[in-house]
Amino acid sequence: MPASRPPGARGSTRSTSSTARVERPGPFPTAYVWDDLAVSVPRLLLICGLPGAGKTTLAKRLEAELPAVRLCPDEWLTELGIDLFDVRARDRLETVFWRHAQDLLRLGQSVILESGFWLRSDRDEKRLGARALGAAVELHYLEVPFDELCRRLESRYEPDTPGSVRITREMLEEYAPLFEVPAADEIGLFDQHPAHRTAATVKCPAKS
Repeated sequence: MPASRPPGARGSTRSTSSTARVERPGPFPTAYVWDDLAVSVPRLLLICGLPGAGKTTLAKRLEAELPAVRLCPDEWLTELGIDLFDVRARDRLETVFWRHAQDLLRLGQSVILESGFWLRSDRDEKRLGARALGAAVELHYLEVPFDELCRRLESRYEPDTPGSVRITREMLEEYAPLFEVPAADEIGLFDQHPAHRTAATVKCPAKS
């Protein structure tokens, strides 16, 4: 396991949970109502994928569509002047994010967490914790071919831009085996997205 985690790698070193493992049966029933104005049940959206998968791009779009509060660790670390590879700082920040997200859900506010969620145990913790608060929970897994991830990471790197870090092919080859891909049975545990929004699993074909 690498000594430093890349941006967007929540749960790639450890996952802690103080949430009771109690989950209401089945997906959210018709207690929630979607219309042009509001939704009666808050939603937690987990944006899952490797670096370069497009997590922030998707999260920003969903932030406007819902609307929701979007919590991005890379953006906050950059604003605070902290190295994006500082594992301890990232873990502390994401612990605060999770507490804050739960407070928002209790108030009826939907939340988007775009921390990557490499481990199923971390995804389970968030799903169970949000469900215990009466929220619906969506998983948005961005599946992108390895070569396309490398191309995106290389093209977006700007050494003079704050928050831009270089992730090489060699680094991604080291990280990829640590990522626990959500299987169909796990995806089935999450609530379905409304028909007018992005599917829970997004496959991005390689570009020629």
